[in-house]
Amino acid sequence: MVGPEIQNQFATSRRENQMIQRKRQELKLILCISRADSAAEFVNYFDNHKNESILKAEGSKFSSSILELFCKKEMIITPLYSGVSEQELEEIQSERYNSRRVIISTRIAESINLKGVRFVIDPGITKDKIFDYKKRVDVVQSFPISKSLADYRSSLAGNSFNPDLNGKCYRLYPSIVYKKEMSQFDIPELERIGGSQLSKLFLLVLLLTGNNASSANFDVIPPGPSKNGLLSAIETLVEMEIIDLGNKDKKLSPEEYKTIKSLVFMNIDPTLGICILASLETSNSYNYPSKFLPIDFSKNSSTHNDTRVDISLEIVIIAAMQSAGSAFSSNKSENEFNRQKLRFTSQESDHLGLLNVFLAYFEMKTTYSSTENSLIHWCFKHCLDYATLKKSFNVFSKLYRFLQAKNNKFSNSEMGQSVKALSRTNSLILNAKSLLIRKCLIRGFYDNICELENDGLSYRNVNTNQVSGSVLNSFPM
Repeated sequence: MVGPEIQNQFATSRRENQMIQRKRQELKLILCISRADSAAEFVNYFDNHKNESILKAEGSKFSSSILELFCKKEMIITPLYSGVSEQELEEIQSERYNSRRVIISTRIAESINLKGVRFVIDPGITKDKIFDYKKRVDVVQSFPISKSLADYRSSLAGNSFNPDLNGKCYRLYPSIVYKKEMSQFDIPELERIGGSQLSKLFLLVLLLTGNNASSANFDVIPPGPSKNGLLSAIETLVEMEIIDLGNKDKKLSPEEYKTIKSLVFMNIDPTLGICILASLETSNSYNYPSKFLPIDFSKNSSTHNDTRVDISLEIVIIAAMQSAGSAFSSNKSENEFNRQKLRFTSQESDHLGLLNVFLAYFEMKTTYSSTENSLIHWCFKHCLDYATLKKSFNVFSKLYRFLQAKNNKFSNSEMGQSVKALSRTNSLILNAKSLLIRKCLIRGFYDNICELENDGLSYRNVNTNQVSGSVLNSFPM
């Protein structure tokens, strides 16, 4: 217990304070800055002393006023990014708000029309995908923006319902950065991409010119694709056996032309396109030499004849779902989202889970009483993105026409009839198809093949020899 005599001595000189500490070694001194109300908690912790041992030194008080002029209306903070659903985007763009809105957005705000924006905060940076040639993957990096993009961002301010109101753009960088350091324009997307993304464009060039990869060149406005990006695109096509650099002829061979024409017609990522072409070889009506799969790849072991297990329709559905984007939308709580996702999940593969999603959506869509509103409600209930599933259905419709032309099994079958028949597949054939589908997908996604390391936690890519750095390493499948 600190008595009044010692309390008076706290104001003495430093030497006297040191004398007190030598005589009273059990003395505890705790300084609480701006937390005088919590001092009692510390006092109670040390032997439950009374509050007389708390000394307060009042600080200087300055007069201040609280401004609530701009805080009368409720503030709504809204995220905006490329993955928002159509319903959420319509809600953001609506004009019925009678409140202040703060939209925290990615650069997608630069490509859509947002009414009512009076203030724009420009951080001076942007995030874009750029192809990493060594890792052979697209990585997201931050870049300083260009002058043209800075000017465009400033023009977004003032897009108000009231044309008489002037907008303001707050730039989080000094004017000298804009004048001296920023480039005039952004790096073109064509210069940033590579791998399968650039190979899709390269296939179109080969088809239009008829030249092989050795003699073809991009006749585009400079700077065009980067050297590393173009090399990665050619490497991707060679490894997928779409083109042959050993061909001495300057023109495409008939086999190359046929393959490239099919891939360009499908208009999807070549890695998915190759999976579809490979799946055609599982058809019983396929009478050509196998190019992408072993001859006995899909032979039905349960029969004594040479019938095959046809997985072409399943691969086409998976390709359509992959091309459309993320099928799930977290518009509910995390527990409900996980519960709904488990309804479609397959233990064998996420791709088979996408197949389950499409079959459920297709069944709902083709129901007699189904309307767009009922589909939207169904998607919302099951945490699915309606816009993604709508897009995947359109992609599938086009790919199914390609399938009809290449596989006699579906040439006279309507799309709905074929998909509904797929839903009625018996479990024995379904198990056989599950394994074949995963093996067929490897034909296009060979770059993603990894080996489990000796530690049993991390994976190493067999092509790039790179060890994954994901936190999911702790839960290997």
